Amino acid sequence: MLNKILLVDDEADIINIVTFRLQKAGYSVLVAGTGIEALEKAVTELPDLILLDINLPQMTGYEVCSRLKSAEETKNIPVVFMSASTENIRENAMKYGADGFIIKPFEPGAFISKIEEYLKITVEVDEELSGLMPKFIQDKTGNIAELKKALEINDFAMVQHIGHVWKGSGSTYQIHFVTEKGAALENAAKNGRVEEIRDLVTGIEKYFNKLKIKYKETQK
Repeated sequence: MLNKILLVDDEADIINIVTFRLQKAGYSVLVAGTGIEALEKAVTELPDLILLDINLPQMTGYEVCSRLKSAEETKNIPVVFMSASTENIRENAMKYGADGFIIKPFEPGAFISKIEEYLKITVEVDEELSGLMPKFIQDKTGNIAELKKALEINDFAMVQHIGHVWKGSGSTYQIHFVTEKGAALENAAKNGRVEEIRDLVTGIEKYFNKLKIKYKETQK
C-alpha cells in the first residue's frame, strides 16, 4: 500500500510541484487548502504524514498542528511544517508539537529524503523480540536523558559514545531507525554539529514515545 501524504497549502504552484514530486516518488497525495479542511481530512483519511504550510487562511498552520496533536485520532500522525522563512521555525516546531520542518524552496532529492526520514517515525515491534522490548525501551529512554544532559554542556564525547552503542544495538534488534540515528549521532558529535544533534534527539524521543505506545498495543 502506498504511503498517504496530506499536503496542506493554499498556493497552487506549491501544490502542483509538491504533488508532482511526491507522486513521482511513489506516494499517494491528498490536498487541503485550508486549516479547517486539513483537520477534517486528517480524521477521515488518517494519512501517514502531513505536510503543513504555516500561512493558511482561516487558521495558521501552528493552530492546525496544535489541534492535530491534541486529538486522539490524529496525535500520532507525523506533522512537518513547510515554510519559506527560517525565523523561529525550529522553536515553533517544538512548541506546537510538529515532528519537523522543511524550508521552501527545496531541492527535489533532499525533499524526498526528508519525507522518507519522517515516515520512518512509524514503528514496528518484532513479535519474536517483544519480551525484550521493555528493557530495550528503558535503556534507550535513559540514553535520551543522557543525550539531553550532554547537549547542555557540549559533551560531544558522550554523544559520540551513545551513538556508537546505538549502531550496535539497532543492528542486534533489527531496528534500522536506531542503527541509522546512532550513526548520525556519532558523526554529528565528531564534527561538533550541535543543532543537528538537537534535531536528532528530538526525532529519537518522538520515535521512542511511539514505540512505547506500539509495544503496549501488542500486549493487549
